[in-house]
Parts: sequence; C-alpha cells; structure tokens
Amino acid sequence: WRSISCFRLLASLPYMSIGSGVIVTVALHEIDSSPDAETGSECDNKSLKYCNCAVTAMITMPSNEEAPQTNVATDNYSYFTAEEIVGPAPAEIDTRISEVLIEKGYTVEHATAIQEILNTIGIESIAIENMTGKPEEGVNCVISFPNGYTARDRRFNFTTEDGVLFWAGFLDEDLYDTDQGGYIQNYSDVHVPEKDVTSAEFAALITHAEPAIKAYLNYPDTANFKQLSYRVGRSDNLYQLSGSVQAQNGFGVKDTINFSVWFEKDGTKFQITAIVMYGVRVY
Repeated sequence: WRSISCFRLLASLPYMSIGSGVIVTVALHEIDSSPDAETGSECDNKSLKYCNCAVTAMITMPSNEEAPQTNVATDNYSYFTAEEIVGPAPAEIDTRISEVLIEKGYTVEHATAIQEILNTIGIESIAIENMTGKPEEGVNCVISFPNGYTARDRRFNFTTEDGVLFWAGFLDEDLYDTDQGGYIQNYSDVHVPEKDVTSAEFAALITHAEPAIKAYLNYPDTANFKQLSYRVGRSDNLYQLSGSVQAQNGFGVKDTINFSVWFEKDGTKFQITAIVMYGVRVY
C-alpha cells in the first residue's frame, strides 16, 4: 500500500605549494570499531595530545613512543608538510547518491544503505526533483532523475519510512519492494560492493582521521575541523572519509585544506592506508 500511496502523490505533482624543511613522522595505528573496544583511561597521556578525550570510544591509541612527532615549521607560507610525496591518490569511492541524500536530510547510515540498494538495481546517480515528506520521519516518496536522465518519463522513484527504503522503481516497473522480499529481479550475477556505513563506524573514522591530519599540519594547534563537511564512502572493506580543516601558516593566515583518508577494515579494526591533503598524497 505504501508504494501505491507514492503513485497517488506523484499524480498530484506536475590545488599551494608545499614548503620544504619540515619532516613529519607519523605512526598510524588501528582503531577498533566494535562496541566492546577499550577506551583510553588517562587524558593526560602524551598519546592523546591530538585527541579529544571525550570521543575516544572505539579507538585504540598508540603508545607514547608511537605518538606523532613534528618539527617547527621553517616555511611560514606553508600550512602542511610531508617527508615525501608518496604517489597518486587511491581511487575515489563512489558517494554520489549518499551525498545527495545526506544533503537532503537523511542520516549517513540510511543514505549509504539506500545507495547500496540503488546501485544494485542499476541506479548510479540521482538528481532529486521532489520529496513528498521528511527524510527521517514517516513515509517519504523521493522523485528523481537517475543516471543523468532528464526526460520526465524516465523519472525514478523510491519510498522510505523513517529513513529506511522499502520500495523503488520506475512508474511502470517495480525494482525493489520489501513486501515482496526485496529485489524483484535476480542480481546474484552482479557484484555490487557493500556501501552501508553505520553511525558508529562513521564516528570512529572521524575520531581516527583528525589526529592523523593534525600530525601533518605545521601549526596543528590552530586546526579547526569543519564537522559538517565530512562525507564517507564504502566499497566492501575499503572506506574513504573526506572533509576539510581550517589552519594557520607561519604568518597567521588561515586557509581551508580539503583532505581524504582511506581505511581498510579487517574484522572490527580500521587501518589507514592513504592520506591526501590539498590534492597531494602525503601518506
């Protein structure tokens, strides 16, 4: 009945150069995303110099000997420095659909789960035309143009209840319906990477990424991470967290530095595999 209600509603809708002379040594470590992972007990421990003691859940901190060490910056124009440029960045993880949904009000957890379902049925991108309700409250029918289409007869629709997708399809074709067991067609011969990211995983990635980024800043004490800029993508056991941080150089001039951190998950533990700042791979 919920998908039918959607149809009824539809009928009524007509690059910062890098300074030299600063060497940064970073000891990257693992974090544990399991709910039972231990947290740091002493907030004055040197290993916590870059961390907020209030948000140490699910993270295993390094020992004192492993804490990031930085030298005083010699180039006052620089905002960050790496020991060497380590090569090109890894491939970007697709977040096109989840980014659109998060911007509209869906949570990271619901948006990434929706992207996985839509990717499985062949929808790679969406441009939302209208929504009939609120993303995280009650029933909401989302009317969109998929995969770059602009013709109104190719509009694609899906319906959520309290943020969870339960039906998706075109006006003349159902592709996903929880009342019918989920996927209407057989997609077993097509591998679609897992995309869903839980809120606990998202929080753990942020908690681990911020001290890693601060370790490369010439003036880490001036760092101000923009919490609303974070976006996350997943492809099976690979994760990419992107965001931005505002920091000062030697002259006190502030600038915003965009960054991405790639992780690999093994069981309940995340390991950083790459860091890119301002388009430059530093790890």
